[in-house]
Amino acid sequence: MKIKSVVLLIFSIINLSINVAIAQPKVETKGEQNSVQTLTPYEQQTKEIEELQRSQAIEKKVKEEVERTLNAVFQPTINLINWNIGIINFLLIVIPIGGAICLWLFQTSIITKFELDTRKELQNQIDETYKGIRDSVQEQINTNKERIDGLIQEITKKISETETLTAELEKFKLDTETNIQEQAKFVEEELERQKEFVDSFKNEVKDTIRETQQARDIMEQEKDRIIQELSKLAPPLASIPDTHQPDIQKQIQELTKQLEDLKLANPQLFLTTDDYLKQGDAFFFEGNYKEAIKSYDEVIKRQDNSFSAWASRGWALRRIDKFQEALKSYQKAVDINPDNHIGWYGRGNVLRELEKYDEAINAYNKSLEIKPDFFWSWFRLGRCYLLTQNEEKALEYFRKAKELDIEIFDKLVNSKEEFHSMKELKFFQELFEE
Repeated sequence: MKIKSVVLLIFSIINLSINVAIAQPKVETKGEQNSVQTLTPYEQQTKEIEELQRSQAIEKKVKEEVERTLNAVFQPTINLINWNIGIINFLLIVIPIGGAICLWLFQTSIITKFELDTRKELQNQIDETYKGIRDSVQEQINTNKERIDGLIQEITKKISETETLTAELEKFKLDTETNIQEQAKFVEEELERQKEFVDSFKNEVKDTIRETQQARDIMEQEKDRIIQELSKLAPPLASIPDTHQPDIQKQIQELTKQLEDLKLANPQLFLTTDDYLKQGDAFFFEGNYKEAIKSYDEVIKRQDNSFSAWASRGWALRRIDKFQEALKSYQKAVDINPDNHIGWYGRGNVLRELEKYDEAINAYNKSLEIKPDFFWSWFRLGRCYLLTQNEEKALEYFRKAKELDIEIFDKLVNSKEEFHSMKELKFFQELFEE
């Protein structure tokens, strides 16, 4: 059948070649070309169409013959090829699946073998480790047992020693209790003796305190007596400025000496703030200005806002020509009590000594605003105006001072040498003649 098919295929190819050759256009000779050229265009076009149709008919016949031949020759081969392709496709599907199954079975067998080998190896390692641990533990147990046995023996020995020591402690406890009882009895007796001594000492101390208190009371009474007498002889300096009584100076001196002797004999003698202030005034009238300043400083230590202490301190400093310090003391007094005329008056005196006459006049005027009938401010204003050669103003203020206290005025004018020359001045003669 294969030979027949091949013969048919060859015959078809030969037949197709012949038909193709027939269908090829003829090569016209030069004479024919000339004859054709005699045809009209329409005739040429008609002839070309006929030839085209003939060629198409031949080509169609050839195609049909080729298809028939191919169907007759190649159809069995094509069917065979299709069957073979189907078998090949089946094999291409079955072989990979089979291969995958075989591969899976192979892998499974390998894994199973590996797992068995691994289990066996692990079991061997476990057995060896268990054996090592068991031997180590047994060795440790044996070692610990030996140590425990040794500790038990040592503890037994310690217990024995402890029992011995306990017995000794019991004996020591009994001895100690006996000694304590004896010592307690001795201490009780000693305490009783000390109690009697303390009671006796307390009584002596009480008597001493009572006697001391009595002596202190006597000293306080003596101190108060001296202070009172000093107060009578030396009035508060801050209230009676620029007064000095020589007739009582000796009495004040005696009283201040008594007070100092009393303080030296009794250092514990306590002086109050008022006592120091009165003592300072006494020293001032005595003429002991430095001791007066010390007393005023004691007052200021205890009472920094004491107007009397600051003002009196200013008087004492002025008497020893410490004008700047005196000015500071008066300023402090004015700051503490600006409504007290003595502070302003004292400040004016220091400013006058420093020849600051305008400031002194202002200070005197400030004191007169507070106390208009204060003789000393009027008199000092007259002196300031006299020193500044304002004779009219000086006469005015001297006349006012004379009106307020003619007795003190005459005493001052007659006792101060600076006024002797003033009496010779014509415009002051009327003041002295009055």
